[in-house]
Amino acid sequence: MQTNYRISYSQHREPFVEYLQSKKLSKGYEKILLSQLDRCLVNVIIEKPLDIHNLFGKLSSGSSNNMGKALSCFLSYLELDGCDSNYIASLRKAIPPQHNGVDNE
Repeated sequence: MQTNYRISYSQHREPFVEYLQSKKLSKGYEKILLSQLDRCLVNVIIEKPLDIHNLFGKLSSGSSNNMGKALSCFLSYLELDGCDSNYIASLRKAIPPQHNGVDNE
């Protein structure tokens, strides 16, 4: 997939924080989302779904669940900020399904 988008979380962090605050989430949950993104996306450029896939490959199961929620929220912000909906949808598809509970395997 060829795109003209180069998403830098670092460049969007300040307005993203304002977006989170406008959603009136609990401060604890907001802190978890920001902490996960700050840990994993600083100095990372996202251009294609494979970039997201590779990012999740480096995370533990618990971190992966938190990152999935955080990244989904960040992508929602980007879409509201004017990023192409089809492009955002292609990135969302690369977020692995979130698992809750105990893995019985």
